[in-house]
Amino acid sequence: ILALARPYKRSDDLCLACIANLLLTCCFASGVVIQLCDSTEYEDMCYNLVGYKTSRGATTFVVVLTAVMLAVSLAVILVSAVSASRAKTMRLVSSKREPMRDGITLA
Repeated sequence: ILALARPYKRSDDLCLACIANLLLTCCFASGVVIQLCDSTEYEDMCYNLVGYKTSRGATTFVVVLTAVMLAVSLAVILVSAVSASRAKTMRLVSSKREPMRDGITLA
């Protein structure tokens, strides 16, 4: 829904928000999986629904998934920072400096 509504003007903000929402969803689903596999009531349910026989395998999967999602998030942030630093800036002809951002430009 976030990608369709596009509440952010900048596309990199939208991408970062989508990644953050995906990470939160994965964390929630991972917590449900760990609780399901750790419970003694639903011994066969963990294998039937998730595919892991023990809670250790499910926990390992959750840790790897979280690490991958954090790595993807950091990569997106790094790419955004590098592209923002390489963007051309407007400079004054007289002093070759960037204009002041407060609305008053002094040469």
